[in-house]
Amino acid sequence: MLRRYIFNFSKKYATLTASTTKTPAFGFSHAYALPNDFLRLLALGDVTINDDLEPGLYDISEGYIFTSAADGGTLNIQYIYDAKDVTKFDALFVRLLALHLAANMAYKFTKLNSLINAIRDDAADAALAAAAVSGQEKPPRRIERSRIIAMRRNLGGRNLTRFD
Repeated sequence: MLRRYIFNFSKKYATLTASTTKTPAFGFSHAYALPNDFLRLLALGDVTINDDLEPGLYDISEGYIFTSAADGGTLNIQYIYDAKDVTKFDALFVRLLALHLAANMAYKFTKLNSLINAIRDDAADAALAAAAVSGQEKPPRRIERSRIIAMRRNLGGRNLTRFD
């Protein structure tokens, strides 16, 4: 559930240091070990000033973040962590988790597809409500990317869906 949805109670910031024992085989120059409680990456770089890295400039593999964009010293990340303190769980998260568990177990107990579909509909409604509340707690960030810089970094490419 924490990997599937973004809940504010499960966000965390960290500053990673470059690994001295791990080096990427090719493609990237630095490796940064992920935290032990890491579940999902949200942003890399300084997200407070919209200076996060584009996805093409890093890769996650083997419990590390590989990149050449960082200087080899430190790397700031925002991520979803494995929250285990149930007192911090959002009420909407608890409801959504209960509905997903109920939907997964309902057939074994009742064998009624209509009940399973009703529970799944409730879970979909709860997911929409949770996303709406989470989105209202912090306004969305506008991410602006320069087409010129993207072309220079060979990330832009030609848009084959447009006919100019």
